[in-house]
Amino acid sequence: MNSGFRWVFGWVSRSSHAAARPSRLWLAWSLVAGVACARHAPSEDDLGHNDAAPKAASVASATVPSADASSAEPPAPGRVNYRGIWGTAHDNVWAVGDKGTIAHFDGQTWSASPSGTSENLTGIHGTAPNEIWASGDKGTIFRWDGKAWSKASEIAESVLLSVWASGPNDIWAVGTLGGGEAGCVRHWNGTTWDQVHVPGSTSVWQVAGTGPHDVWMAGASERGDGLLLHTVDGTKFDAVGYKGPALRSVWPAKAKDVWVAPYQGNVQRWDGTTWTPIDTPAKRVLRIDGTGPDDVWIVGGNGLSLHYSGGKWTTKETGSKEILWGLWTSKKDTRLAGNGGALFRWSGSAWTP
Repeated sequence: MNSGFRWVFGWVSRSSHAAARPSRLWLAWSLVAGVACARHAPSEDDLGHNDAAPKAASVASATVPSADASSAEPPAPGRVNYRGIWGTAHDNVWAVGDKGTIAHFDGQTWSASPSGTSENLTGIHGTAPNEIWASGDKGTIFRWDGKAWSKASEIAESVLLSVWASGPNDIWAVGTLGGGEAGCVRHWNGTTWDQVHVPGSTSVWQVAGTGPHDVWMAGASERGDGLLLHTVDGTKFDAVGYKGPALRSVWPAKAKDVWVAPYQGNVQRWDGTTWTPIDTPAKRVLRIDGTGPDDVWIVGGNGLSLHYSGGKWTTKETGSKEILWGLWTSKKDTRLAGNGGALFRWSGSAWTP
């Protein structure tokens, strides 16, 4: 464990347009090992306003493919609640979900990829076709080496909601401690996995970045409002002055262009100094992503899909009423994933299965 990490929290005026001028209060990272944590991936019941730790997942009653399934048939709609999606190209896309489900799209069809676990998987990210990471229940972290999935780490009684990587020796995974005690963070430095809890938080829902010196984490504070942390060195985190509702997602478009999405409320955008709200006609937002300031997407509950372009949001109907948890965008491909086997691709004019 690395005891040199520090949290730095800055508090500013409630005005979202005020420049961040944090008073620097230092809080040492509290190292934890073997702490009792939340046990299951988030479910529909976790989409309320309390922003506590995720409760037990509501798994569909239909049969879920086993973790060691080797069938080449695509996972059947309605069988799996997909929680995350990510890819390296239009013909190399991955989705993860309940009961250890991992599905791969090769440009033609979806097929099952044996994970070796029956734990719910909630996050996926990577840096190359042979360097992909997935996270989930019980602190589960798996790595794809281009041939097979293998377990990289596991901490009993934990849930990791999101994973993000800048390289093989810089992997971040975030989640929550049991009963909403605190958000938790794990980091791989190429040698060891550190695990810490986040002071003043109840959960950390997503981690994302533009590189090893620009990493962001979004979640909920003990007060019930939003928590947003930023690091440039991987050891010290600053709250950067965000004021608003509890967050579900963060998308750093670049170092000084960061977008955050609360479950309820307006998306906000940071220019390196000031937070600016963007009127957002949506509720139950769970994920934000994009390729640039004129190509931003959000997805969420009840099949929600909105696209931001030309300074305004436009609804893009998915034809689904399911909860959409996962979103991945690239210059040539945009995809989403959700409950009930929802896996959609944006054709340029409509969402298609």
